[in-house]
Amino acid sequence: MLVALGALNAQAWQTLDGDEFKNLVQKGRCESRTDFKRCAASWPTFVRTENGSTKVQYMLARNDVTEADIEGLLKEMNISTQRYLDFARKQRGGNAGSLGLDYFAKNMVLQGLLASDGKTELLPSIYKTVYPVSDTLVMVRKINNAWGFVTPGDPASFRDIGFGWDTFDFLFGQLETKPTMLVFKGKSDAPGLEKYTVIDAKGQPTLTIDRVKPRDGQGRSYAFFDGGYLGFPVRTEEGTDITVFVQSAKLDVDRIAPPFEILRYGWRIQGNYNLDVGRTGFKDVAMQKVGSFSSSHGILAGDMYLPLDEWNGYAKINHEADGEKIIGMVPLYLPKPYQHVRGWITVHGDDTRRWYKLVAHAPEEDAGGKLQIGKKRELEPQDIVGYAKYFPPVADIWIGTADEALYKARFEDADPRDIPQPGLRVVVRLFDDPSNPETSGITDWVSTGDDIHRRAVEKVYDADISTLKTHPFDPQALITNDVIVHAGVEYAMNRDDREYREMTPAQRKAREDRREANYQALLADVQLASADEVMQPGRSVREYANFYKVAKTHGGKYLKAYWREYRHLPDIEDSGEICRRFGQNSEECRLVWPTAQAYYAEEKAKADRAAERYAREEMDRRFDPNWNRPPQSKEPRCYNNYDGTQTCFSD
Repeated sequence: MLVALGALNAQAWQTLDGDEFKNLVQKGRCESRTDFKRCAASWPTFVRTENGSTKVQYMLARNDVTEADIEGLLKEMNISTQRYLDFARKQRGGNAGSLGLDYFAKNMVLQGLLASDGKTELLPSIYKTVYPVSDTLVMVRKINNAWGFVTPGDPASFRDIGFGWDTFDFLFGQLETKPTMLVFKGKSDAPGLEKYTVIDAKGQPTLTIDRVKPRDGQGRSYAFFDGGYLGFPVRTEEGTDITVFVQSAKLDVDRIAPPFEILRYGWRIQGNYNLDVGRTGFKDVAMQKVGSFSSSHGILAGDMYLPLDEWNGYAKINHEADGEKIIGMVPLYLPKPYQHVRGWITVHGDDTRRWYKLVAHAPEEDAGGKLQIGKKRELEPQDIVGYAKYFPPVADIWIGTADEALYKARFEDADPRDIPQPGLRVVVRLFDDPSNPETSGITDWVSTGDDIHRRAVEKVYDADISTLKTHPFDPQALITNDVIVHAGVEYAMNRDDREYREMTPAQRKAREDRREANYQALLADVQLASADEVMQPGRSVREYANFYKVAKTHGGKYLKAYWREYRHLPDIEDSGEICRRFGQNSEECRLVWPTAQAYYAEEKAKADRAAERYAREEMDRRFDPNWNRPPQSKEPRCYNNYDGTQTCFSD
């Protein structure tokens, strides 16, 4: 059986390994922060009773499993050690063929259950997973992955679930008002739909919700609400979509309501690939459809929603938040690689006059919003309702890209591998008086660019509309050329990168050499033009830092202008280079060489004077043959021979 389980907001542990057990202890999830062998949960789990009240139980786990413990459990199940090892090695995968029972014992964590006093053992720690359902029922998984029910205090009472299922969710249990609940998912007899089974305190199916619409692999098909309500989107046999709300405390249907959809919203767009695209952990939200958005709004065309109440799932039509009446919200989906909802269009007004706000981030002015900036829940619809007052209104909004036919024509002969995805643009109609959108006049269409941040709309409001490019009726026509121009630049870069990757090393070297030569030629042209510009009347060659480079390279009027300004070269040795470049008899050489000759002559004179001075100093230090002789004396000089005698000399 394929088992995929969840413990959504539930007070229980899933299967633990040694490292996860250690983390429980270190994070204070156990009564003791120092006992790494036994863990009694530090928080209670509330379970239901048959009479409708609740009781408290505590999870228990141990990480001191021995080989003998495993062999004892296997013996009770009539499973040989070798058979279990084959099973465990296969589950482990990789190079697990040589792993012995000691390895699996060391890494195994077994779970049990304690009574409300936190001490009395209701179930010994002999199970891989424990899910307390009621005071008389626990769902467990044995070490061979067999699922079943067991009665607290009686491990021998293990029995099969008793009905077919594929996966299950273990819910709630944190509060006395929301005891634990098991919901099993199975296959419906209706093709493409699902069936969910809710069990009572004894483990018997008490409620079945059939014909539930799946979510195409994006998460749970149903929604849950803080008050303990579950909402199942059901398609009736007549093809009508409805919502079946279940009250978890009563394990019974609470009401039938209009259909809703579960939308998944992502992180705000921040211009960073890792943040925008690579992040995971998106949030689900249940929203009720309240209308539609026409195709005149570009990619925004689709359904309009309002979030359901987070407590009980009731719809809140015409949300009020600080005077901002919102009649609907349109999700903003962006092209790949972006996933899920990345912003909202809040719709205001009534059927006779509407206006809109693009809300794709939390505002810093809002105390709560400031804390949510960059967080996973920043685009939570309930919060967006409160943020709307900080965003400027627009009379109409369109988000889309270039005309498809014109875009294809631009890249008709291009390699498909190099053609970029056309960029999006936001185009709006502004209010003449945004503080009175109910009565204000409106402008033509104007583009705010590709930025979905509030600042983009504020920028065009601050600008003089007469200086902006506008269009009276077609937002796509306004931005098509801009999108194509930017795509052309990106296309050239893509083609260049691809061609480079396909080249041999020799071809790459040749291309780099050509590009360097072209760059230097272009640079020279730019420098020459800049030099011409500063030579105009009223200008000075000192204004252009590279003027000397132009003068040295091109000579002529440029070198003359430089010489008139400075009367010398930055490096005297450049004189020789100039004479070699333009010739010994050239005007350029005659301009700079005399100064160089004078300089070199002076340098030679300095060297000659230094040589003469050195020679004189050397003569003054000529050798004196008597410089090391001691002065003459008439008295004899005597030396002790250390044998009672002396040796004496006279000069």
